[in-house]
Parts: sequence; C-alpha cells; structure tokens
Amino acid sequence: MEVGSENMERLRLLAGVLVLFVASCVSGKHYYNGPWLHRSLFESGRTLPARVLLLPPHVVAGTSGEHFSCTADAEVSRRLADELVRHMGELLAARGCFEPVAAPALDDEQRPNLAAHSQLFAIVARAAQRAGNGGTTPSFKLREFDYTLGPGLAELGRRCGVEAALMIEVVVIGGLGTVVAGVVDLSSGDLLWLQRGGLYLRKEEPERKLLTTFEGLWQDYPGLKAFARVRGES
Repeated sequence: MEVGSENMERLRLLAGVLVLFVASCVSGKHYYNGPWLHRSLFESGRTLPARVLLLPPHVVAGTSGEHFSCTADAEVSRRLADELVRHMGELLAARGCFEPVAAPALDDEQRPNLAAHSQLFAIVARAAQRAGNGGTTPSFKLREFDYTLGPGLAELGRRCGVEAALMIEVVVIGGLGTVVAGVVDLSSGDLLWLQRGGLYLRKEEPERKLLTTFEGLWQDYPGLKAFARVRGES
C-alpha cells in the first residue's frame, strides 16, 4: 500500500512522543504527562472556552519495521477515526467539559488549510509535551507555556461562531500509541490546553480501547490547580 507523505511525516513526528511515553513506563523515571495549560490562564484572567468546535481527528495506525520504518494501514486508521467521530461529542458533553460544536462541511479551498494546521498541531504538540521533561526544551517553558499555531484558522472560528477548537492526533505503531488532544484558540492559535494518553490496542477491541483512552484525557479537565502546582505556584 502506498503511504502518503503527510501520514508518514505524522508517524515520524509522533513516534518521538510515543518513545518518550513508553520510556516513562519502562524505566520508572518520572516524566510529566500533562495536562499543559497556556500561561495566560494564570497570568491575565483568561478563561477556557465554553463552546469548542470538534475538528476531525487525525488518526494514523501502522506497523513497525526494521530501522524504525513505519507502514500506515489506511483501513485501520479510517475505522478508528470514524469511531472517534461518532462518539467524542457525546463523551465530552457527558463530562460537562464544554459545549461541543460539530464541525461544518468544508469546501475544496478550506480543506487544505485545515489539513496544514492539523499537521502543524502535530509538530507544536510534540514540542509542547517536552515541557517539564528535560531534553532540549528549556525548563522555564513549563511555567511559561505559550505555544501557538498562529491565526490561520481564525476565519473558521468566525464562520462557526466559536472561539476555540479541539484538535486530536492519534498515532498507533505496532499496537502501541498515543492520543493527543488540544484545545486551540482559533483567533490567535494559542494552545490553551493539551493532554496525552498512552494507548495499547488489543486486536479484538481497538475501537473501544481508543474511546476509553480518549475519555480518560478529560477525567480532571481542565486541571488548573494541578498545573499551578507543577508551575511552582501554591
């Protein structure tokens, strides 16, 4: 099966996040696994949105090969994405996190812009998740968490009458993966809230396991008090 360059890039980008997540489980070393919240929520009185646009999740499932190679499985990816689309609004509404707003149909001119920002979210989210986990990310980025995608989706927000959107990336390589969800301010692109969860898909019930992991991301939403402690505040 021919694998699109965009999907291969996502596998490459998110494989690094998966390695970090699995390493925390295997080594016993402490890694901060979220949530991460934008600094303005603590410093300027900014509040999280009451209504959030549910953008289509991007799911890439694949198998691992030699030399860290990956082969995407389009059928499994589509099936997992469809299951998430069918149930995520209901799950979020039941949690009372915010009012989920269904995404409108996009025309041929709008789809490429959303696809580009979906890929940008994967890149930004990967970098953002390293805040608090050492490596090349400066330690102060956990306290001064201010990652952004830029204002490229502002028109979508105006069109739908919402201030923010939920963006989701799921990557599964050889049955192991991560689910990454972020609430993004559409006018500025600021990443207001980010959370991730580990994913182990048993062959007989991968869709149910994905939904369980996704629901778990919202257990303590938004986690302001917990993140304030991580930032070193009382």
